[in-house]
Amino acid sequence: MLPGRKVRSLFPFVISCSGGRYDFESNRRCEGRNITPQGSNPPALGSATQLPARVSYITLLTRVGDVSYLRSCQRGLPKPRPHALGACGGLPMPMPNLLKFGLIIAFLTSLSSGGLARNTGLLFVSSEQTNSLVIVDPETNRIVKLIKTSRRPRDMHFNADHTYLYVACADDDAIDVIDVAKLEVVGRFHTASNPRAFGISEKQRRIYVPNPEGSSLSVIDMDKNVIIGEVPTGGGPEEVFVSEDGYFIYVASEVGDFIHLVDADKGYVVENVAVGTRPRRFAATPDSKELWVSTELSGEVYIIDRMTFTIAGKIEFLPPDVRKVDVTPSDLVITQDGKTAYVTLDHAALVAVVDVQTRKVRAYIPVGHRLSGAAMAGDGKTLYVADSFASAIRAVDVKGHNVAASILLDRRPSGVLIDTIPGPLGEERVSRHFLRTRRAGRTRRGASGLASRRPETHPSRSSTRSTAKSTPGSQDGSPT
Repeated sequence: MLPGRKVRSLFPFVISCSGGRYDFESNRRCEGRNITPQGSNPPALGSATQLPARVSYITLLTRVGDVSYLRSCQRGLPKPRPHALGACGGLPMPMPNLLKFGLIIAFLTSLSSGGLARNTGLLFVSSEQTNSLVIVDPETNRIVKLIKTSRRPRDMHFNADHTYLYVACADDDAIDVIDVAKLEVVGRFHTASNPRAFGISEKQRRIYVPNPEGSSLSVIDMDKNVIIGEVPTGGGPEEVFVSEDGYFIYVASEVGDFIHLVDADKGYVVENVAVGTRPRRFAATPDSKELWVSTELSGEVYIIDRMTFTIAGKIEFLPPDVRKVDVTPSDLVITQDGKTAYVTLDHAALVAVVDVQTRKVRAYIPVGHRLSGAAMAGDGKTLYVADSFASAIRAVDVKGHNVAASILLDRRPSGVLIDTIPGPLGEERVSRHFLRTRRAGRTRRGASGLASRRPETHPSRSSTRSTAKSTPGSQDGSPT
C-alpha cells in the first residue's frame, strides 16, 4: 500500500514509539507516552516504566467503525514502508491482513485496560512504620514502587480477580483500596477503631473486621461504605476467615482463646471451639475440609474439622536448640496441592515444613531474625517471608530448604501478598452441609464469657439458602 492511500479499516489506531506517538487519523505527532482515548478512563497500566506485568509491547489503542487514512509520517517521522508500519516504532504489518492486525491490536488494548494487572507475580509488602506498601519485582528483587497509604498498614487481601487490593490501616481506622493496575489508592472504607485484620465476602458485598476494643465483629456494607452491624464475640478478636460461600465467618479471640463461628445471615455466634493460647492466623486446606489456626503463645497449630466444627488435630513445634518460649507460630501457608504447610515461627526465626496429611513436621528452615507474614509464589517453588527485624523479604527455596535471596526494605515489613491467582476455590458444600446438619435442634450458644443471646438479623441481609442460587450484587470488589 502506498502512503496516502485511503483504506477502509475497522481499527483506526495510535501507535506509541520512541519519539512520541503518531496519530494516523489526524496525521500528527503526539508528545508523551500515555494515551487516553476520548470518553474513557486513563489507561490502567500507565507508562512503560510502571507496567505491573513485566512485558514489553507497544501501547496500542483502537476505536471501532471508522474510516482512517494511513498517511505518511510527517514532522520528522519517517514515511511508512508499503508493507510495514515499523518505521514509526510500530509492528510489521502486511496490509492485506489489516483486519487480522486490528484484532491483535484490540486484544492488546484489552490487556492494557486492566488484564495485565492479573497474575503479575509482584509482591505487595505492608510497611507499618513507613505507612506505605512496597511493591517488589521478585524476578529482579527490586522495588518497583512505594504506595503511600493510611497509617499503619497491616493485613491485605485481593478481590477475586485481583483488580483491587484491600489494606487494613490500623491507626486511621480505615481499609484502603488500591487499584492493582494503576498501583495507587483509589478508595477507602471506614471501620471501627484499630482494624488489624479483615475478611471479604464479595458475593454478599460485605467486609468483616474484628473490633478488639469493642469485642465484636464489625460488618461493613461495601456498596454503602457504612457499618451495618456489630456481632458480639469474645474478648480481643484479632483474626477472621470468611468461608468460600460467604455464609460463615471464623473469628479468633485472643483473650478467650476461642474460635467463634458466626452465621453471616443471622448475625451472631452459633458455635465456639477452644484452641491454644493467643490464636493468630488462619489457613484453609484446598479441599475446604480443614481450617488450620496458629496459636502464638502455646507454640502450636490447631486443625479444625469444618464439617463438624471440632478439633481434628494439633501440631506442636519442638525445633532443636530453641527455647519453647521462642517457638511462636505466626503466619501459615498451605500449598495449592494441599500436601505441605509452611509455618513461620516468629522469635525462633524458623519456617516449619509440615506434611498436611500426616500432620508431622518434616523440617525447619532457618530464615533471618524475626518472621511475620508469608506468601507462596504461583509456581510453588519460592516462599516469601517478611523478616521484620532485618527489614527484609527472604525468598526461601522450598525444595532446597534454604534462603535463596534477600530483598532489603526500609523498615519493618509486616504482611506479604503476591499477585498470583490460585486454582479453583474449594467446593462450597462444607459450610452448607454444616448448616443443614446443625440447624435442627441445636442450642445457640453465645460467645465465651457472654450470656447466650440471639441478636437481630442484619437489616440489609436476607436469607439465600432457601434457593439453589442467590443473586448477589456486583462482585468486582470495586469501591463506590
